[in-house]
Amino acid sequence: MKLYSLIYDDLKSLQNFVETRFQPDQHLFIQLFSGSGDCVVLQNILDYLHTRLPQSVVIGATSAGEIHRAQTSQETIVLSFCLLETSRASVYYLDVADRKSAYEIASRAITPLTKVCIAFTEPLKSKENEAFIQALGEAAAHVVVAGGNAADSFAFAQTYLFHADRIEDHGVVLAILEGDSLHVHQDYSFGWTQIGKTMTVTRCKGNDLYELDHQPIETVYRHYLGNDMIRGLPASAIAFPLVSQSENVEVCRSIVGVNKDRSYRFAGEFREGDRVRFAIGNIEEIMEKAETLQQTLCENTIEAMFIYSCAVRKYFLKDQLHYELALLEQIAPTVGFFTYGEFFRGCIANHLLNVTTTILALSESSQNRVPLKKTMLRPATDSVLKFLTHLVNTTQCELDESVNFLRQYKTVLDHSAIFSKMDTQGYITYVNDAFCAATGYTRDEIIGTKHSRFRHPEHDESSYDTLWETIQSQRIWQGVLKCLNRQGETFYIKSTLVPVVNEHGQTMEYITSSTDITEQIVKDRIIQEQLIDELTGLGNRQALFNEIRSDTNEKMLMLINLIGFSEINDYLGYDVGDALLKEIGALLDQRFAEKHRVVFRINGDEFALLIKENDHVWQHKNSDKLYRMIHYLEKHIFLIQGYEIVVRLNVGIASGCDDHIYMQSHIALKEAKKRDEVIVTYNLNETLKDKTKHNIQIIHKIQHAVENDRIVPFYQGIYDNVQKKLPSTKC
Repeated sequence: MKLYSLIYDDLKSLQNFVETRFQPDQHLFIQLFSGSGDCVVLQNILDYLHTRLPQSVVIGATSAGEIHRAQTSQETIVLSFCLLETSRASVYYLDVADRKSAYEIASRAITPLTKVCIAFTEPLKSKENEAFIQALGEAAAHVVVAGGNAADSFAFAQTYLFHADRIEDHGVVLAILEGDSLHVHQDYSFGWTQIGKTMTVTRCKGNDLYELDHQPIETVYRHYLGNDMIRGLPASAIAFPLVSQSENVEVCRSIVGVNKDRSYRFAGEFREGDRVRFAIGNIEEIMEKAETLQQTLCENTIEAMFIYSCAVRKYFLKDQLHYELALLEQIAPTVGFFTYGEFFRGCIANHLLNVTTTILALSESSQNRVPLKKTMLRPATDSVLKFLTHLVNTTQCELDESVNFLRQYKTVLDHSAIFSKMDTQGYITYVNDAFCAATGYTRDEIIGTKHSRFRHPEHDESSYDTLWETIQSQRIWQGVLKCLNRQGETFYIKSTLVPVVNEHGQTMEYITSSTDITEQIVKDRIIQEQLIDELTGLGNRQALFNEIRSDTNEKMLMLINLIGFSEINDYLGYDVGDALLKEIGALLDQRFAEKHRVVFRINGDEFALLIKENDHVWQHKNSDKLYRMIHYLEKHIFLIQGYEIVVRLNVGIASGCDDHIYMQSHIALKEAKKRDEVIVTYNLNETLKDKTKHNIQIIHKIQHAVENDRIVPFYQGIYDNVQKKLPSTKC
């Protein structure tokens, strides 16, 4: 294999070049790259080659610049002649470049001996070039695919393809090379440094990009690249492509146009869910990548090298581009062109790349590689951009780490709380799924409205005023809100509202995290209902015990019994008796409404008063008040349904720290009934305490005897005088 190339001057010089080097029967693989769209000149060239070299194959494309022996040119015509010794090349043209045509050409032209397929496609009319390349990789996984999209020096008006003696303005041309001794190596060099945050493609269609991170693409470009960049699109942003990662290949997408619907067209497809970042050309990194590429290629035997490089690199690199190409020329003769997108075979699939130099290295020789004879001196560059890029990316990495933590916190909130955000005017800007589930509305129905739409009409409006006053003063508000859902059902949330402020101390928005406590509220109400005496609304016996056990502090319990209450029910009726109980309960509650005093109704005619104070202090300071209260009740005339009713009372009092005081006060009450006294205080009656102690000891002895089987029964016979016998016994 040997590669020859020239820059076309005129037909006569081309004839001289060809006829002094090649025989008509030789098999050549010829590529034509034209920076000119002069079809007359191009047709003359094709006609000559087709006639003079009938055993050769010709393909080509218009370009955005030409590459010849490490030199670049503009608006020239470059021809390369690759003399094949043992390999064979064949050329094909397809009207349409799509998945179907890729599978058809693969089944018709690809064989087990096929090593490489070089394809040139027309990019301005076809939207499925990338799909064609990908399908070709699926149909012929063992074949390296190279080449690229035709170009027209950023005019984006008309591109052409060449094959045999034909010029085409659409479709795809392919050259298929095969042979046992054909060695193929493919590589690429990118060198653009990814910069800034990673964004997700949230809306796209083929090559047209509509949204990143749910933001219009124009908004994203304006935010990160500025208004001047927007006014100059697409040319102004061509050096700032978007880059994603696919099977360790940096897949770059350059903007090529702005659509009428304000979406942006790129030189390659996107898929929703792709993760992309902006990239910027870093001269030092590009040259480092070029040097690494040279070292990698030197490990292979190479006789011819075809370069398909993106037009953006020529536009951006300019003088530095010569260094990259010269490194490759040191290895083997080079030729190629600048494209609107390059084709590259990854480990698994084919890719359409942008802003990339792709290399197709061929050889028919199995000889050992020839080492480089000399190295090139890297051109001097300004390292400021490299340092700034490193600074920006390091800062972005730190920011991404913080954002990642915040995102995880948000995930926890979204899965554990009813979460929302609102602007400074109170309009909702975000709600999670739990918020939608609690209210019964969809996200679209909620966004843009206010939380007041969920306010329960029974909820105190002043509490909302307090809420707003709190958060507007940049303080955190916490509390319980009573709300209504879409179905008109009541629900309760325990909420925390936090103002979010910027670095200038200005409130930017408010975030709300809430927990649905409806079930807890309902349960508490049910429990409270079980602790309330239905007739008087006072606490019942169970409520009394709960209050006694709520702490271990000293407390006093008074049990108040109405003497002869059953007679009121019997003679005056139960409705009168109930009314009397209500009035007595209300009177007690009123007289003992001070802090730490609680009134209970514990059974039909019995009330309790629990005084949570030191009993000794209270007794000494308030004993007269206590007796006056009891005396007042006994002297008070209750007027109920025309009846004047006077009540008599027995009161038992005990003090202590636990629920034993209930038993003790009950003993005192029984003693008061027995003695027909108004008040008996357990703690002040030593005889009563001794009697109680004795009774408890007797009970413990009996219990101990039963548990240890120490009770001996004695029986007495019952004599029947009639029958004159003992028919039974009595224990």
